[in-house]
Amino acid sequence: MHYYKSLLTTASFLFFGTLLVVSSLAPINLRLPLDTSADFLFCFIFIFLIRRPQNVPLISILFVSLLADFLWYRPIGLTTLTIVLASEFIRWINKVREKIGLIEEFLYVGSILVVTVTAQEVTKFFTVIPSLPLGQIINYILLTLLVYPLITLFITVITRVTAIQK
Repeated sequence: MHYYKSLLTTASFLFFGTLLVVSSLAPINLRLPLDTSADFLFCFIFIFLIRRPQNVPLISILFVSLLADFLWYRPIGLTTLTIVLASEFIRWINKVREKIGLIEEFLYVGSILVVTVTAQEVTKFFTVIPSLPLGQIINYILLTLLVYPLITLFITVITRVTAIQK
């Protein structure tokens, strides 16, 4: 029974991750009227990874990230590489730490976001790939950091409600 639950959770990660990537291509405008928006995929991957690391295999993260690279016209593999390295760092933290509090989780994810975006922008600079202006990059980081606790709270409430109903 536990095996099927784990398999279902892994499949749901792939399904919802793919849904996030593909839904952003829909011809409706759900974005804020800003130049950049929050990275919901980043939030989704790390919320899922911190909550259930055993149900998020590396191949799933690779698939969802590469799909986003191809469909969102990002440099192929650059964001995927930084997300995979950051996810392995989170796995290591989960092994070292017994439990991660919400504030500590927010600090880890915030620092990971800043480091990954910085690494991506430095790589883009040295490989002469066009980059966003600094103001848009800062907006991207701030919006993602603002949205992360809201999504975490939403997922926590939903999982508690479904656990109570069972």
